Amino acid sequence: MSSIDALTLKILSALGKNPKASLRTLSKDVGLSQVSLKRRIERMLSDKLLYGVSARINPFTLGLKMVLLFVEALPEKLALFEKVCDLHPYTHYRVRCFGPINGLFVIFYIPIDTTYLLIDLLEELLRHNVVERWILEMPTSFPISCEADYSFYEPGVGWKFNWSEWAKSIECIEPLEPKVEKNVLNLLDKVDMRILRELSKNILRRRSEIAKAADVELYHLDKRWKRLEDLGVIEGYRVLVGMHFLQLTSYVLLKCKCSMRDSMRIASAIKMLPFQNTFFFTSDGFILYIMTTSPDYSLLTSILRKYCEKIEIYWCDYHSSLRYYFYDEAFSNGLWRSDIDFMVNSIIRKIREETLK
Repeated sequence: MSSIDALTLKILSALGKNPKASLRTLSKDVGLSQVSLKRRIERMLSDKLLYGVSARINPFTLGLKMVLLFVEALPEKLALFEKVCDLHPYTHYRVRCFGPINGLFVIFYIPIDTTYLLIDLLEELLRHNVVERWILEMPTSFPISCEADYSFYEPGVGWKFNWSEWAKSIECIEPLEPKVEKNVLNLLDKVDMRILRELSKNILRRRSEIAKAADVELYHLDKRWKRLEDLGVIEGYRVLVGMHFLQLTSYVLLKCKCSMRDSMRIASAIKMLPFQNTFFFTSDGFILYIMTTSPDYSLLTSILRKYCEKIEIYWCDYHSSLRYYFYDEAFSNGLWRSDIDFMVNSIIRKIREETLK
């Protein structure tokens, strides 16, 4: 099964709304028996219509800082910079992008007060002609993330969403204030970090499999998992869909400049959209990474233009994207490793070796 039918979309919507639901609960939501639903999900995974469901880990609660990077690189150097991302211990996500900057959009979760080490690394890469230029953005809080609601999509017809009503809602909606983040790293240990690593991979696996991989008893896994949610370390879950969904949507990144009040209003309205998206508050507006269609993207930008002084548009190549698992090995004795050899020099040495091959 490699086609996207109504039942597949219904299952994905149900997972997006209740990612930790039991088969029993999900089967009621989608109208299938538990056995049939289990087989269907297994087929979706094997056919790569679905990659899994990943825990969204809030770096601010772990004493980590989120940094967004736009980097320009020549076509022949893109793979080399992607290697840099692979080598960096705190890379969270990367994707090739095309627009005002042609290169990559990268998300890092780095230890607090180590931005200078990331800048040092970028300056070294600039000196070695790996990159042409770069821009750093510092989100002011953990991003808002919404899952796709495929009940708005009709196979053979397309997305049915009332953009006019959505545009009107922005004017009267209650602004969404960025969340004040609390650092709870002192309450966690190495076991918690191993659990976060496994939950960042795929929570659809059997609990016993996750417990074994994290080297923890099943009882303690469930208890610690709930505690990580209660502490805000796990903010939610992301449904990871396969390449087949590029038939329905593509990834676009909008870098918008506007007032904080308008950013808060738009953030609140964005939660009403049926498209999977991530909304980052920045010091001068927001960045929206959204999975949508060309016609819908045009309608979205037209509405946002009313509130934004400036909008930069980037097309993103989902085929090149890579999501990194949570890297627990950088954590030891209650601290994140943050020395220059770990975060800069070791990476530069390996890149030099690559260029000499």
